[in-house]
Amino acid sequence: MLCGGASLCRQVGEAHAVKSTLVEPVVRATLLAELWRWPCFLHVAREFESLVLKHASSYQAGNGLSHKASIGPLASAMQRDIVHSHVTAAIASGARCLLGGQMPSKAQRGNFYPPTVLVDVPHSAKQITQEETFGPVVAIST
Repeated sequence: MLCGGASLCRQVGEAHAVKSTLVEPVVRATLLAELWRWPCFLHVAREFESLVLKHASSYQAGNGLSHKASIGPLASAMQRDIVHSHVTAAIASGARCLLGGQMPSKAQRGNFYPPTVLVDVPHSAKQITQEETFGPVVAIST
């Protein structure tokens, strides 16, 4: 839960640092997913969204063993399809997608899914708000 009394930049940075130290770089796709259901007060939501978008935009998908990659592939094509179904269901329920949210082209090899930021996620979007997505998706509700 985020509120206006603390530095949002610090809160986003600390959350990112905690998640980064708990998870090996090879599986950072899950890391972004679990940052990731953030309820926050309306008066700080837009600033928080901007900070999360900045962090998420810096992630680069690629081979998890490469120092250039921030996130690796998902465990399977089936998991990538599950992540995409959660994202599309949230958008259909009224969430706005600020980043990502598109299935990679068939020409792209691997089980990658782009870092995705959803905002204004309604509580009625059950999959993204109540199930484990296990993918690089941040869902922000106010």
